[in-house]
Parts: sequence; structure tokens; C-alpha cells
Amino acid sequence: LNRPSKKKGAFPSFFRRDSTERSSWPPVLPASLYVVLLQRVLRALVHLLRHGIVHRDLKADNVLITYQPAARNDGVSQPTVLVKLADFGHALDTNTQRSIVDFKMPYIIESPKGGAPAYLAPEVMAAEPGTFRNPVFIDYSKNDVFAAGMLAHYMLTNGVEDAFATRDPEYTAVHHPHYSAATYNHPPRGCPPPIADLVWAMVNPSFEHRITAEEALARVDALIEGPSLDWGPS
Repeated sequence: LNRPSKKKGAFPSFFRRDSTERSSWPPVLPASLYVVLLQRVLRALVHLLRHGIVHRDLKADNVLITYQPAARNDGVSQPTVLVKLADFGHALDTNTQRSIVDFKMPYIIESPKGGAPAYLAPEVMAAEPGTFRNPVFIDYSKNDVFAAGMLAHYMLTNGVEDAFATRDPEYTAVHHPHYSAATYNHPPRGCPPPIADLVWAMVNPSFEHRITAEEALARVDALIEGPSLDWGPS
């Protein structure tokens, strides 16, 4: 694939390349479509958060896309991009639980923290159960933006590389405690700096230094409204 054609389905359909091709650069998606897809995902997450809901299982398989190319190749017509989040089986509705305040959930009994571990934020994965006298609180306020950042990195590398080089060869373990700037797989030099900086800001393992979903959306909006971006050589 040099560019996506009319497709309907989840993210992986955009990245099914020849099995002999292992190059992760440049992305299959044009930069203009990449930022639009990321914008749509972030809009959905911000909408959920404003209504007190954390998805907790954002990953490629749970993002459904309907893509219709522009009707005319005249430089003016725009493609139609519809993005939907699916599978709310792990979603956390904070409106129904009085014990959850500002997306901080008491964690006393060991239980599932969400869906795919690789897409859960480090602070979520690292939490250990507390007690009734000394409860531990899991802060989910930046969990979904971390997952969106992992997804954004996935799109940058056509699904070939992980954002952090800490999985075992069989992809059976995820080592969140070792997520750091040192283990981060930076995008190639051909990635426009504003996009590279945004993705890192979203997946920053440090809760304090990670941006919020609303901040990420504002930055994507600015990218779309600004000068056109394109992938450069690696």
C-alpha cells in the first residue's frame, strides 16, 4: 500500500503490508490523514472524559474507521473520515460510583484495571492494592491519552515497532516500570517535529509531564490548521 483506498474497518486494515516488507518508514497514511485520524480519536476521548467516562481499552482493534476518498482530485475536495470507538466492556463510568472522584478509583482488592496491558498507562499498571484503612487510588485521568499516544506511535511505524523497546521477543510480557525516555523508540528523522513531540508528550511515562487529552486535541487542531506537513526521508 502506498496510500489507503476506500476502507471500512479497524486500524489494522490500513497497515497490512506485504509480509516480506519490514520497513516502518514512511507511514502508509499521508501525514494529513494521520493527524485527522488522531484528531477524531482524541475528540471521542475528550467527549467521554467530559461525561465522566474512561474507555480503558483503546487499541487498534477498537477504533473503527470509515474512509471515503475525496470525490475529486482538485486540491479542494476533502476525504470523509468517520471514526468510532468500539468495545466499552472495560469502560469506567465514574458517574455511577461515588467512591471515584476526579477519575481516582480506590484500589483495594486486586481486579482487572482495564483491557490491553500495553495500552494502559504506567501509573495504572504499577498500582498495587491498598487496604480499607490505607486505600490506594488509581488515577485514570490520563490513561486514555496515553493509549491514544501508543496508537499514534503504532500508526507512525505501520504497526512494526512498539513505542517502548521493553517487550520480550514473544510479545508475551509488557514491562511498564521500564518505560522511559531511554527505552522510547523515537520516530525517524523524517517525522515532522510537531508530530514527534506530540506523540512523546502523550506517551510520556511520567504522569506529571504527560499532557491531557484536551491538551493533545488542541495541539492536533493547531497542526491541522497550520502549514501542511509531510513525511521526510528516514
